[in-house]
Amino acid sequence: MKQMYTKTAALIAVLLAPDVACTATDEHVNVLELQTLCQLVILADTGITNEFQKPLTEEVSDELERLNLSVAENAWRGKLKTLGTPTAPQHDPCLQTPKPETCSPQYKRWEALNIAMHAKENTQKYKKFSDTKLFSPTGRAATIAISAAVEQALELKDNYNRELAEYPPELAMTAAEYVKKAVYGSKAPTGSPTPECTPALGGTKATDCKLPKAGEEICISMLSLCAQDGTQNKPVCGTSASPDPSGWTWTDRNKQAIWGHIHSVCKAKAPPKLDAATLAAAVTSVQTIIKHHSHASGESLVIGTPGNNPNCAKESGKACVNLAGMQVKTATAPTEDLTWLRTLETAKKRLERDAELTKERKRVTTAIKALQKQAAMIVAHLDRTDDKTAGLADQGHQMAARPTALEEQCNKMKGETECNTDPKCSYNSTELDTNKKCQFDAKKATSNGVPETQTQTGGAETKIEKRKGEEQKECTDGCKWKGKECKDSSIILNKQFALIAASFVSFVAY
Repeated sequence: MKQMYTKTAALIAVLLAPDVACTATDEHVNVLELQTLCQLVILADTGITNEFQKPLTEEVSDELERLNLSVAENAWRGKLKTLGTPTAPQHDPCLQTPKPETCSPQYKRWEALNIAMHAKENTQKYKKFSDTKLFSPTGRAATIAISAAVEQALELKDNYNRELAEYPPELAMTAAEYVKKAVYGSKAPTGSPTPECTPALGGTKATDCKLPKAGEEICISMLSLCAQDGTQNKPVCGTSASPDPSGWTWTDRNKQAIWGHIHSVCKAKAPPKLDAATLAAAVTSVQTIIKHHSHASGESLVIGTPGNNPNCAKESGKACVNLAGMQVKTATAPTEDLTWLRTLETAKKRLERDAELTKERKRVTTAIKALQKQAAMIVAHLDRTDDKTAGLADQGHQMAARPTALEEQCNKMKGETECNTDPKCSYNSTELDTNKKCQFDAKKATSNGVPETQTQTGGAETKIEKRKGEEQKECTDGCKWKGKECKDSSIILNKQFALIAASFVSFVAY
């Protein structure tokens, strides 16, 4: 009889076991809300990698600018530093006023690029072209095309950096900072395995589990949804997130302890990749857990499991966030809001803005690389072209040298009055180099009937002067017979040069 009684008791225990387990599980009434909000906690802890793009630096166009220097005039480029840094002179010219061109940031950048070009590993990489080839129409066209490519690259870089700096004030923080603020509060803690829920509790759950307090930070909302606090003595978010705290009371002193249990459950989830789409999905999930609740004295919107009272105060097995303050009931706008949800929406906008700039950055860097590749092709083409096939090399050198000679004549004049009196020169008071304030003025020279090749009193005879009186059959070497005189035909050269330059620019563009 005793044995039969024992077997019967065991059978009853087995039959009752599922009911016990089911009852415990039924107490986990807020696990859906816990899972939904945990997504945001993990996003805040994980942060965002590479979401904030730094400005593009000069390095993005270094190679293109070095190619540009490789086709610069040898006389000018020869003045730039090559290897090493020479001993500073006793008198620093950059201390004088006005400063010479060599003290400008741009000149120093040219020197840095030139030094890199002369480094041991680059000695065979960058070609050195003869003056004959550089001053030929082909060489000048190459110079113009590559210079235009550099200008385009710098404009692309500057425009991107300007756009990057022009974030609207409402998007001043990074998306990671906005998400942290929504979860943990304005202090946005970092670096701790269990970041602190920084906002202070107000003293009673009845006050803290409704707006505005519960709507300020997600961690306060989660405490309202999960914490056991005496009367609410059930594991509504599961036994791990809602353990029995042995008489835990709703005070700020005990806050971090219970938050640690909630955070440990969230941390078990695999961190997702944070981008605008992921955050948008998380925000949408939050909106789906907001529901309507009718109670004895009215109605309200809530998150979680409300009781029979109008608020989410202490009640066994019931825990919620009361959103009545944001509910639209009449023509009067509500005075409260779920602040942390709006902060997340701002983070989403910031991520979308960052994504646009990331795409723009890729477009800009790709375009600059294309310009660099085309410039390299132009340099390679110029390198394969010998001096003869460069076309009209001697005339090209003369064409380039004539304005230089006239410029040098004007540079010798130091006084403003003397300079402006000369029919081909004008005084430039804004020029920093005191030796170059008097400059050749092509427009003034033309209006005063001074040809490009004509020299003033005391100068050497010019090509036009030399050709005067020659017979038509002797009129050669870049000149042509016009009327009764042998005239310089540089206009023909200029037209040919313009066509070649246009072809090079077209080559860069396409």
